[in-house]
Parts: sequence; C-alpha cells; structure tokens
Amino acid sequence: MPHVKKWWNQDIQWNSEIIKDKYDSYVDGYKLVNGQRKSIQPYIIKIDSKLIGYIQLYNLHDYHNLPELKDYSKPLMSIDIYIGEPDFLNKGLGTRALNVFIMQHANKMDNAIFVAADKNNIAALKMYLACGFKEDKQVENEIWLLYNHATGVILISNN
Repeated sequence: MPHVKKWWNQDIQWNSEIIKDKYDSYVDGYKLVNGQRKSIQPYIIKIDSKLIGYIQLYNLHDYHNLPELKDYSKPLMSIDIYIGEPDFLNKGLGTRALNVFIMQHANKMDNAIFVAADKNNIAALKMYLACGFKEDKQVENEIWLLYNHATGVILISNN
C-alpha cells in the first residue's frame, strides 16, 4: 500500500515472486543474512477476521552493524510495525496492537526495546511515544526510540 511503501522498502517494486523470496523463510522464524540464519519473528495484526497489519521482532544487532549501535546492549530487541489496510488507519489500532504485543512478548526481550522511525513519519512517532517509547537520538533522518519494559507502564484504552 502506498502509505506503507512511503516509509518501508521504497526502492522495491513488489510482485508475488519477490514477496515469496523475501518472506518465505520468515514463516520458519529466520532470515538469511550473509548466508547465516538470523532469528526473526513475524506476526500478522488481525481485527476480527480482517488481516490489517504486520509486526516483526528481531535482534537489531543481527541485522545492523552501525557504529552508532556500539553503545546499545546486545542483544537488543527491535520491532517494526505497520497497519496496511487504509480503512483501519487513524483509529489507534497501531498503538493498541503494539501495547498488546509488548505485553505478550516481554519475556522474549531484555529490558530495552528499540524502534526507529523516519523523522517525518509523524504517525509512527506519535504511536511509539503513546506506547511509552522515549526518543534516544537522531541518526541521519531517523529518530531512534527506546522502551524500557522493566520500568515502563503500558496503558491500554477501551477505545
């Protein structure tokens, strides 16, 4: 969807073969990185019977070796999330899904959870802040945020 592509994999012209090549191994819990299997946990966000989004959990250090990451703990769990279905945007569902996800998967994570968002992706930044993430630093055009689930408070509204 255009609203997802704007922020994620802008340079890829998706077709069914490329999708299969990229995501097939995710179903088995890994992604090949330089010929090595690296753990990745993909999930579909579902409301009633409608598939509306995607979330994945992985160790950031398995996928990125940036100098800016040297001060971050190892492992460092990272999350990517999007709501793909336009009819479900701007309803707070990303925030609700991320809150639930953190509660359900906290036992798989160390204390900190890392996310990155383009500094112009206001909706994503608002969602992360609403979930208790704190801005850590800006690296190029990305805002890096951390959540400490050992001390963080997750609020879930009934909306």
